[in-house]
Amino acid sequence: MAVRMGGKVRARTSGGRLIGVVTGMVLLTLPLTVGAGTAGAAGRPGPALASIAPLGFGDAFASPTTLTSNAPMIGMASTPDGKGYWEAAADGGIFAFGDATFYGSMGGQPLNQPIVGMASTPDGKGYWLVASDGGIFAFGNAAYYGSMGGHPLNQPIVGMAASPSGHGYWLVASDGGIFAFGDAVFGGSMGGHPLNQPIVDMASNLEGNGYWLVAADGGIFSFGGAPFEGSLGADRLAQPIVGMAPSPGSVGYWLVATDGGVFAFGGAHFDGSFGGEQLGYPFVAITPVPHGSGYWLLPTTAVSKALGTMTLSPAPSVSTVSVCAQTLYLYQDATFGPLTCGGGTEVNVVAWSRSAGISPVMLSLGPDATPGAVLGAFCTDVHGDSSNPLELEAYSLASLYYRWPFTIAASTFLDSNC
Repeated sequence: MAVRMGGKVRARTSGGRLIGVVTGMVLLTLPLTVGAGTAGAAGRPGPALASIAPLGFGDAFASPTTLTSNAPMIGMASTPDGKGYWEAAADGGIFAFGDATFYGSMGGQPLNQPIVGMASTPDGKGYWLVASDGGIFAFGNAAYYGSMGGHPLNQPIVGMAASPSGHGYWLVASDGGIFAFGDAVFGGSMGGHPLNQPIVDMASNLEGNGYWLVAADGGIFSFGGAPFEGSLGADRLAQPIVGMAPSPGSVGYWLVATDGGVFAFGGAHFDGSFGGEQLGYPFVAITPVPHGSGYWLLPTTAVSKALGTMTLSPAPSVSTVSVCAQTLYLYQDATFGPLTCGGGTEVNVVAWSRSAGISPVMLSLGPDATPGAVLGAFCTDVHGDSSNPLELEAYSLASLYYRWPFTIAASTFLDSNC
């Protein structure tokens, strides 16, 4: 069903699970500032990659802009008010959205090793990038407090976190080694200890007197004042964990897997995930909305991907056309799009999943439906959680999915006096 909260629509599948649709699309015209993210990791031109905006849950917005970079996205950071964010590419390119200001990048500059993480200052007027060799690159009012660049490492750096004051930062290596700079306090590490899976990310607690490390199997390691709120270390995961983020308003944290699955612990609120959606592109990071509810999940490849034919719930049969995955945008009238990819020849699985929670009768009619059955389904859904505009979108999706041999004009639906 669709539940309207605070001027936004949050959709749930028939099973009650919140699905990931972008909210708050009054921000559709947000400007994009591209920061020289057009060189390979060693300053050499590389093949262009289509990158997509982060996918937002809860109060998180996402810009509809698709950009082109020569390196995959590896991380992001939010502005203090949550109305903008930066994306960082492996070649050091920085891409600023919303009220995020571009302060410089390493795009086009030679790097010894690729960028693997980023963090922003508390006032949003600067940011740091960290490379896998521990090199630190500071921009805006982000001060340089030291790095591991040029120093031997047992294992590469995989992430970083800024201290709450903005006067320091931690770096974490894949073996769990921690390197503290500025006022960031060293509280312990997993360096030299056996790990079942490598460390993939870290997060600082609100007070800055502790931090968590997360391994690819979802194992959590707590240090200092950061309490252990649970882990996935003993669970079997469909895909490995790739990132974590602290809950900004409570004690807790989120973990994200490469398939977009999100796992909330402690006071971190679960606002939805893409786990099990088979979107066809990997996620690499999760970033919380400051002073609010929600988070962004950052994909790292092209926005539109053909997935072939498959059965999408609640359809009783396999699709007659190819299914694709493409970012979905929710508009101010509660409709959404795009419904299709491939020039209108492929069904967007994200749109179908959104519609399935609103128009289940229309989407479950099957390939042998008659015009009368379609009109009946229209009325049934409208009397439930749907509306005329949303049901017209459901008809468009179902008509393409099943390749119905007839067309019903919008005026016929609207004149049906449901």
